[in-house]
Amino acid sequence: YFIHEDSYKGIKLRIYLLQEDEGLARRYLDYTKRYLKLYESLLGSFPYDSFSIVESPEQEGISLPGYAVFGSRVLRLPFIVETSLGHEIVHQWFGAYVDVDYERGNWSEGLTTYLSDYLYEEQKGRGREYRKKILTDYENYVTPDKEISLREFRSRSDFATRTIGYGKSAMLFHMLRRMGGDELFYKSLRRFIKENAGRQASWDDLRKAFEAVYGRKLDGFFKQWLERKGLPRIEVEAAHVTYRKGAYRLTLTLSETGDIYDLNIPVRIGYADKEETLNVNLKERTRTFEWSFPERPVRVAVDPDYDLMRRLAEPEIPPVLSGFTGKTDSFIIVPEGYSGLIERLGEIFPDRKDNIVQEKAYKFNNTKDHSLLIISKDSPVFRRLFARAPSYDGDTLVRVYKNPLKSRYVVVLVDGTDREGILNVLKRLKHYGNYSRLVFRQGRNILKETDESDNGIVIDLKLTIDTVDVKRQPDFDELINSIKDRRLIYVGEMHTAYSHHLVQFEIIKRLFEKNKRLMIGMEMFQRPFQKYIDQYIEGSISEDEFLKKTEYFKRWSYNYNLYRDILQFARQKRIPVIALNIKKEIVDKVSKKGLDGLTDEEKKLLPDDIDMTNEEYRESLKDIFMQHRNPDKKDFDNFYLSQLLWDETMAHTIVESLKKNPGYQMVVLAGNGHLQSSWGIPSRVKRLMDVDYTLILNSPGEDINRGLADYVLFPSYVPAPQAPRLGILTEETEEGLEVKRVFDGTPASRAGIEEGDIILSIDGREIKGLDDLKILLLHKAKGDRIKVKVSRSVFIFGSEETTMELTL
Repeated sequence: YFIHEDSYKGIKLRIYLLQEDEGLARRYLDYTKRYLKLYESLLGSFPYDSFSIVESPEQEGISLPGYAVFGSRVLRLPFIVETSLGHEIVHQWFGAYVDVDYERGNWSEGLTTYLSDYLYEEQKGRGREYRKKILTDYENYVTPDKEISLREFRSRSDFATRTIGYGKSAMLFHMLRRMGGDELFYKSLRRFIKENAGRQASWDDLRKAFEAVYGRKLDGFFKQWLERKGLPRIEVEAAHVTYRKGAYRLTLTLSETGDIYDLNIPVRIGYADKEETLNVNLKERTRTFEWSFPERPVRVAVDPDYDLMRRLAEPEIPPVLSGFTGKTDSFIIVPEGYSGLIERLGEIFPDRKDNIVQEKAYKFNNTKDHSLLIISKDSPVFRRLFARAPSYDGDTLVRVYKNPLKSRYVVVLVDGTDREGILNVLKRLKHYGNYSRLVFRQGRNILKETDESDNGIVIDLKLTIDTVDVKRQPDFDELINSIKDRRLIYVGEMHTAYSHHLVQFEIIKRLFEKNKRLMIGMEMFQRPFQKYIDQYIEGSISEDEFLKKTEYFKRWSYNYNLYRDILQFARQKRIPVIALNIKKEIVDKVSKKGLDGLTDEEKKLLPDDIDMTNEEYRESLKDIFMQHRNPDKKDFDNFYLSQLLWDETMAHTIVESLKKNPGYQMVVLAGNGHLQSSWGIPSRVKRLMDVDYTLILNSPGEDINRGLADYVLFPSYVPAPQAPRLGILTEETEEGLEVKRVFDGTPASRAGIEEGDIILSIDGREIKGLDDLKILLLHKAKGDRIKVKVSRSVFIFGSEETTMELTL
């Protein structure tokens, strides 16, 4: 060893270094003197007359009275003097001078962490970030099977015990410090040192020292944080502002779920140009607080600086790597061509060996309840979640996303130019648990970032007011002139509102007058039937054949007269009509069983990439799902995925059509829900192709806001043309179209049609299914007389055919 010496206020300082590390001596000794100056001001005199730093070639680290031992590799790291060195010096007071009564719980690691690692970040203005990291680590590392009470902590054995014994414990001391203030907090620690020097001390000894200085009982505080497993969860049940007695009254209702804690909670009130922080006490299941202010509050944030050890609300949790590394049931998905990595991945992630799967064998439904690591941005699983990967300037990218099917989980993308580079990065992932984005070049990290997330449980109280000057509204001619040069125009609809379809027809007609190179995209038709639409537009098949071959009444079912004007105009003018939608059978399967319910052939019909990341769209669809839930669609995640398949298929079809027809303008007709706020189809088209568009919605409802559309139209009500009806319910059976119910006072009941009859023909035209019946009735009018032939069961004799006349 090569020994270098110095001193600080009579304390002998020595560092024992191997020859190759002699150059580190001065830096370590200087930092040691800084730490001694800091901690003597906080904790009192250094407890020993000397302090030595020893380099160990055995790569072990340990703190002993008057000594700190570092392994060579650790000692050489440039940041150790700014972090671990100070940590070990604090251990000279806590762990060496005052020993730990391990049988009654290890308090020293949390206290030492709070006074070193945490304190250094606080001094740099990053205390909130450090505290939030502790809470985030708890969310990601401390799974129910690994949860212990703080009293049970003895030493670190994994990330979960570290998070509890170091992190949760540090937060206990932070809450104590906030309770009494800096002066009393450090006075309590000095008393604790004085009373317990040279002996083993416990949590109870700490409590007694703080009680003596704070002048109050703290047994309830220590008991709830030491004895209980888990953390409290705070929720905002309600928050609203009213104007009463000349002031703005804020009413805030907070609740605790699970075990009830006695909590002092900071609440930050935000105004237009300032903010203030109040403190409230919550020690019951639910409590309502009221305050009056001269100015209207626009924002409330509960515990915005993370001064409480608590569970995080979902918007507070950033997507970081610990969301994968902390979940041992996470999946690792290996794409085709990378199968040779599976064995080596098992060595890197031994606790996930059973969950390392080749992409073809992966069950997509597992995505809903697990974190994933996906290798390669070209992975179909990745592309069906996020569509596309970000670009990066380096050899290897690690990007963490919130799992779009369950945001408490994450999806990690690892992409790189070579496999060895990917493997080398994967070996180091556990050291980057708090980051969302990493870029490496030649094995060296050149970028690390953490995505933003809410700070505190945030409630927006702003009143948003959009205004419309009705005197300056453009008339319809001005609307047409403003959109005539747009490449793409979306026109939304409520499917059953005929006035909306008249507006669509009028827009198409006016645009066609200005530009004959026009095509129409329609949600109502599905891609496999495009050739029959083309034949109809060309005039080679009749309208009846068109409806039959496109299976319109089986696949869309809405009154065909709603769209008949548009389609007949398109046929007359030879305007191409594009079927935008995916096969109904695929959507139905996915809505019930997810993507795993599809065959390999059906999966080939899916879009190559799907973007599931729009949380606002997801929440709006969830509201619809909860309002219209039915027994066949019990799983919202599958329902959501089926909706995205609609949107993505239509978006991909639109882009394909625009690229195939570069000189054409396109009008897209789809339901308002697929278009509003550009969440559904428009944003996906924009992702695939940089094309300017105009979004027009018809009567979208009461919730109209500035970002809803470019134009919102309010056509007056017009009743839709209706084909006459027989007044029956039918079902397609092996025997034919069977009458299941006959309504009283209808043409069918007056003519004598009965339940159980099989409709064979009408006016000599064979009826095999419901579509045959609906197509035939399209050409009839109220008052027309028709002949209906049915097959009717007759007792003993089997069945007989009979013909009846009825007046529609």
